[in-house]
Amino acid sequence: MLAKAGRDATVESLRQWVPYYISFVAMTGGLCLLSAYFFFVPEDLVGLVAFALIAAVAELMSVELFLSSRQSRVSVSGIVALAGILSFGPMAGALIHLSTGIAATIHGLFDQDQQIENRAGWFQKFVFNTGMWVIGSTGAGVLYVQLGGTVGTIHWATSLIPLMFSAAADIAINLLILIGVISLQSGRRPLQIWQQDFQWTVPVTLAGSVVGGGIIALAYGTFGIGGLLLTFLPVGATGYAFRLYADNIRQYVAELEKANQDLDKVNRDLLKTLGSIIDADDKYTYGHSNQVTAYAQAIGRRMGLRHDQMDLLTRGGLVHDLGKVGVPDTIVSKPDRLTDEEFTLMKRHPVIGAEIVSQMQGLQDLTPLVRHHHERWDGRGYPDGLMGEEIPLLARVLCVADSVEAMLSDRPYRAALSLDDVVAEVKRCAGIQFDPEIAAYFVALAKEEGEQIFTNNAGSVANALTTSGISETLANRLYAKRSHTLEAPKIAVIN
Repeated sequence: MLAKAGRDATVESLRQWVPYYISFVAMTGGLCLLSAYFFFVPEDLVGLVAFALIAAVAELMSVELFLSSRQSRVSVSGIVALAGILSFGPMAGALIHLSTGIAATIHGLFDQDQQIENRAGWFQKFVFNTGMWVIGSTGAGVLYVQLGGTVGTIHWATSLIPLMFSAAADIAINLLILIGVISLQSGRRPLQIWQQDFQWTVPVTLAGSVVGGGIIALAYGTFGIGGLLLTFLPVGATGYAFRLYADNIRQYVAELEKANQDLDKVNRDLLKTLGSIIDADDKYTYGHSNQVTAYAQAIGRRMGLRHDQMDLLTRGGLVHDLGKVGVPDTIVSKPDRLTDEEFTLMKRHPVIGAEIVSQMQGLQDLTPLVRHHHERWDGRGYPDGLMGEEIPLLARVLCVADSVEAMLSDRPYRAALSLDDVVAEVKRCAGIQFDPEIAAYFVALAKEEGEQIFTNNAGSVANALTTSGISETLANRLYAKRSHTLEAPKIAVIN
């Protein structure tokens, strides 16, 4: 699919920076470890080793909840490292996380669920994860001491605030580094990654780090290694029980996720089919909805729309002309220009379509897109005469995509415009018919992607009809519409 290919090329260009990013994180983490080893090794080596072993065990017991997300792993090793900072000093967490990185690598080598396609090799995982954790722990440790936190002996009155800021710094540094590499690998925007993958986990992680880290450090300072083990045993037992539980439901969860994906695909295919049937009046509009959807998706990606906005835009594009089922076929299929009276009837289709989708379970959120895709920026559109930003954003995108598809395709009363002419027309109508910002996004996209994306859809359909030998009488066109016997041309709709 051409539009998807353009996005894939962008993602691929970003992925070229991943090795450099990983190398930078690994080298920075290595420098932190060297500094810790040469200048900050505590006298209590036995205690430090005990903390490192406990952190490694915690990481080995970590659980990945959902295979579809690499950020769903539950582990308390970070809490142990934070407790190590409180017990031994600012760089102790960095040394403890070296064992955590080794344990995580071992865990990955023996966990078949992590060995799926497109995941990084074990060495890349080791240097990146260890570097990320070490950098976060180093920042947290330095901040804890600078804010007046005590080491060795925990005084809640003076240590609680530094501990809270230290835990927050550790989480923030890790998230920034992790979101960075995910953005480079996937092409997703950092804010989108934060909102979808991490936002909900931060409060719980912060509270657990402060409470857990403080209690473990207090137990070790009071009772030594025995206190450390006594404190960690219930945590470890809970983690092990949770792992058993997760293992038992893992297959069920994976099947449920797959079922949801299959259901979404079925619904999307139904909308594609519905759009194709709506457009099947003649060769000039057949495939129109699919092509408009492809153009809208390309513009939307250029704008950096969120995933949920892109989903609405895709579904709305496929059914934006649904209301044409309530317009007489003689008008919808008329090979000549419409009269004023006929055009008045045609202008009802956004209202009819909006009424239909508003009554369909699961499609109500498409109502604004269907109703307002013919509104104009200057307020002279229909059906409600909305102006400027009163028009829903996604309806403004569809307005540009719909108009571009119409201009690029043959019509019985005129030939298709060239892409250069379409670009010139969109520029001329920016701020009049079209949202000027969205028009600018289209112009930039057309200059970069050109005819890879934007094509004469009606011309392709005409060739298919000529080859198939289907006559172009109105009766046959309407029969084709109702029976859906035409095979739609390959349209660049992005899944």
